[in-house]
Amino acid sequence: MEGGQIEYPLKPMMRFATPIFDRNGVKRGIILLNYLGERLIQNFTHAAANIADHTELVNQEGYWLSSPNPEDAWGFMLGRNTTFGKRYPAAWRIISSQQQGQFANPEGLFTFHTVHPTNSAASSDLPLLDQPPKLQSTSSRIWKIISRIPPSDIYSSLPGFLRQHLALYLAMFLLISFGSALLAYSHLRHRRAEAQSEYEKRFRHTLENIELAAVTLDRQGHIRFCNKHFLGLTGWNQNELVGSSWIERFVPKDATDQINDVLSAMADPQEFPTLTETQVKTRNGTLRLIAWNNTLSYDTEGEVIGVTGIGEDITKKRHAEEELHKLFQAVEQSPSIVMITNLSGEIEYVNPKFTEVTGYSAAEVLGKNPSVLKSGETSSDEYHSLWDAISDGGEWRGEFHNRRKNGELYWESAAISAIHNAAGEITHYLAVKEDITERKRLEAEVAERNRELAHAQTLAAMGRMASMIAHDLRNPLSSVKMTLQILGKQSGDRRASCGRSPSTRSATWRRSSPTC
Repeated sequence: MEGGQIEYPLKPMMRFATPIFDRNGVKRGIILLNYLGERLIQNFTHAAANIADHTELVNQEGYWLSSPNPEDAWGFMLGRNTTFGKRYPAAWRIISSQQQGQFANPEGLFTFHTVHPTNSAASSDLPLLDQPPKLQSTSSRIWKIISRIPPSDIYSSLPGFLRQHLALYLAMFLLISFGSALLAYSHLRHRRAEAQSEYEKRFRHTLENIELAAVTLDRQGHIRFCNKHFLGLTGWNQNELVGSSWIERFVPKDATDQINDVLSAMADPQEFPTLTETQVKTRNGTLRLIAWNNTLSYDTEGEVIGVTGIGEDITKKRHAEEELHKLFQAVEQSPSIVMITNLSGEIEYVNPKFTEVTGYSAAEVLGKNPSVLKSGETSSDEYHSLWDAISDGGEWRGEFHNRRKNGELYWESAAISAIHNAAGEITHYLAVKEDITERKRLEAEVAERNRELAHAQTLAAMGRMASMIAHDLRNPLSSVKMTLQILGKQSGDRRASCGRSPSTRSATWRRSSPTC
């Protein structure tokens, strides 16, 4: 436009004006700069060449500066009232109120961005007469770059778009997916490593404070950790053990192969023994028996890196078990019957000798009263005496005439006493009995033989006496002779007494005949 008239052909023009001041600040004139906007429009069209069919440039009033439809451009200069806002009112309300964005409505898919053309002029590094340029507010001069894709084009162009760009987007998707997976895996490994480190710290802190031995070995059998309880048990210091060989320090020579087998089994977690018992050599050379509960350790890749064993010193316990086993075997193999009952008299244990003597198996009498053996031959007073003795913690000894399972009677001698716990309380009763049936039979037989012998001896003495009497009756002179011998002996005794002292003779005379 020149002189108020529109020039043809149409040439878009941008004018920039600024006042000129002298050194005293007095306004001396105006500099007017005309910029041929055709170049700007061409640059815009060239930059949007791939989307020129649906890209538009409008000013702040909604008039087109560039449009796919040439009839729409520069309408405000030609007296046309058609604007973007009138053609697309719903979309213009959003576009005019926001700086940039994208939205869809029934009129199509809109993408827009706001441009401030005066900002470029305001940022010029060429001051005029030492005065900053005076430009209008940027808010009064704005342009909108708008892209509109009609609904029909969105759906019709999708198959072609996919055919054209599917390989590219698929490659991008795979690349992004692989990168995301790699990043996620790296992040997961990092988190696992942190969690593993934190777990190991807590685990070792726990192991330090338990009253059990705790040791960690790597796959080569080198000590990586041991707690205070283990150090106190073996007599070593931690700085002397960490990094040293477990086998060289603690394994007796005859057990080396066993420990090597355990270490080798770490390669196969399914075959690794979780429970083991090994002898540990202490610093002073003594051996301690340790029961270990073993747990394998893994790195973030899931590979076995070592084993942690938590162990209990069972040396004394095993010795006690062996002593108890020895005692049990002695009772089991005892030639005497051993029976244990509770306080109610219910049988809790019988040894094999009981079954051999009575015919009852252990299963048949456990939980029952020993009265299953009663024959009725032992008096109730005897049983009362028994219970009175053992109930007071004493001991009872006696004999029973009991009945076997097959009904046969047998004799047994018994010693029954109470079993006390550590507090001195009676918890059970113990009976040790012996089958004396054969002894009783022999005693009865001996007694019978003695009675027969005594009877025979009596009869023999009576026979001799009768024989003597009969002989004497048949021989009277022998009787007279015997009588004379007796009288002669008595007379000799009196004469001997006459030679004694007077006092002795007087005493003798008083006891015997008055004559010498």
